[in-house]
Amino acid sequence: MIELEKKHRIHTLTSLSSMTGAATATAMRIQPGIDSANVVFVGDFNPRIFRVDWFGAQGLLPEAEVASADIDIVHSDLSRFSTDWLVIQVERHRFLAETSAHPQIRLADLVVRLFGEFLSHTPIGLVGINRIVHFAVPDLATLDRVGERLAPQDAWGEWAAKIKGTPTRHGGMQSITMQQTLLDDREDGYIRAKVERSTSLKSPFAVRADVNDHYAIGDPAKVTGCEKAVSIVNNRFEDSLKRSAWIIDQVMALAQSTTND
Repeated sequence: MIELEKKHRIHTLTSLSSMTGAATATAMRIQPGIDSANVVFVGDFNPRIFRVDWFGAQGLLPEAEVASADIDIVHSDLSRFSTDWLVIQVERHRFLAETSAHPQIRLADLVVRLFGEFLSHTPIGLVGINRIVHFAVPDLATLDRVGERLAPQDAWGEWAAKIKGTPTRHGGMQSITMQQTLLDDREDGYIRAKVERSTSLKSPFAVRADVNDHYAIGDPAKVTGCEKAVSIVNNRFEDSLKRSAWIIDQVMALAQSTTND
């Protein structure tokens, strides 16, 4: 068992009372249609262990959630189940825990307990704390404005005049990725933001923005245990999501600006 700070034990007990403060700290200027967070570990896993009934037996999930969970597959190469707030998917070298429900801090609490108390010998070399947001914009012109500000079509020279097309055969920016590698909170890793058109909302005019906060601990094939990975989630999850919201909010600002801002 890994000795942990009390930070997330406190959140487990007070998460409901802290919902208002957490929401205020990570507020974005456009209400997302979808706002999900996930934790990804890269290492060496035994997918068969990650059954929903095992989570219940260890006290990680309450009996009612275990009973109502959807079990997609339990196999030596892949396990996946979901509850009303949680998705767990585990492959031999990748673990994913994801939620679209708030307070999202519950996800960190679960991951910290899972690997800190029960699977502390699991070798984990890479950590991702990620946020994915989909938000609607009023019309095609606004969608175009976001794309044009992120990826100016004039940069494409003579081809620029042909890119936009028509409303029925519309071109423009499809996807763009930016990366920050100079970070003072880790020796190796990056923050990567990707923006593209969303097709996951009812609105025909929507944007998907996701931020990957990536931490490199060591070669997953050589690292021992998961103390550093658990510490990263325990200590940095909240700040990571706040920073992701701040980055995504800059993209939202483009949807509310005028063409010549």
